[in-house]
Amino acid sequence: MGVRSVLSEPFAQWIVKEQRKWSANPEHFPHQIRIQIISKAKKTFFGKDHGFESIRNHEDFKKQIPIRD
Repeated sequence: MGVRSVLSEPFAQWIVKEQRKWSANPEHFPHQIRIQIISKAKKTFFGKDHGFESIRNHEDFKKQIPIRD
């Protein structure tokens, strides 16, 4: 058995486990991702201009960031 074969099975099992977590709680993960993005972007010019420091939930996010193309 090659190295790829040995490593691919545990990796595939991990991916399946993660996908099951995402599908079991679909509202949780977009919220977590939004929090991560906002926390990283707070110090950018865009984040400062749009008040990312005060964003606490999805409603705040919608109010602070206008829709644009």
